[in-house]
Amino acid sequence: RTSIIARLAAAEKGQFQYSHLIRALTIGDHYGISEEEWLLFRNTGTSHLIVISGMHVALIALVFYRLSSFLLSRSVRLCLWLPAPQLAAIAGLAGAWFYAGLAGNTLPVQRAFVMVAVIFTGKLLRRQTASSHGLCLALALILLLDPLAPHNAGFWLSYCAVAVLLSIADRTSSDLAELPWLERAWHTLRLEMRAQWQVFAGLLPLTYLFFQQLSLAAPLVNLLTIPFIGLLAVPLS
Repeated sequence: RTSIIARLAAAEKGQFQYSHLIRALTIGDHYGISEEEWLLFRNTGTSHLIVISGMHVALIALVFYRLSSFLLSRSVRLCLWLPAPQLAAIAGLAGAWFYAGLAGNTLPVQRAFVMVAVIFTGKLLRRQTASSHGLCLALALILLLDPLAPHNAGFWLSYCAVAVLLSIADRTSSDLAELPWLERAWHTLRLEMRAQWQVFAGLLPLTYLFFQQLSLAAPLVNLLTIPFIGLLAVPLS
């Protein structure tokens, strides 16, 4: 990983204005980010997009899972040996493990990897469990691996954010696949906006408790930046 950092720094020197942000999104190297940029991220509530954490690991795992599921389901021989969702779960877990190691295996990355591992292990064992049970299992595993994790603010913010998102997902029962594409896009945008505001409201007490400051622009800014960073910048980087 140190060799990769050195090679990227040498190759990108003077070529890209924001090459340091590319390094931050790919290998978790934040040393090139200035204080002014960190202040901008804090004021807009987007620091979590620059620091590799749950969203990034989950995104990479999902990309590996979806792509592998699509490709493996085309092989009858493989599917007779092991169903495509289970093979894809192995690929998703491997992708998350590789990206976690590339990012330096920091505590936020470890939390995210444990969550992903719980989900994909359930798929491998063909077990249907409630989302709340999966969240509690991931929480228990993290506490076993790192009993001092609750002393970190990110621990509480991560699990509370996931709990809010899971509660939204559990209450969303409409089948988007049956809707026309325009109505489906509008419905997805509404769900995304509602999720942003509910996560913002859910984390409001904790954010103020830990940091004594709030960004009222965060829900709107994240509505625009999360798809851009998650779907474009991270995979291309």
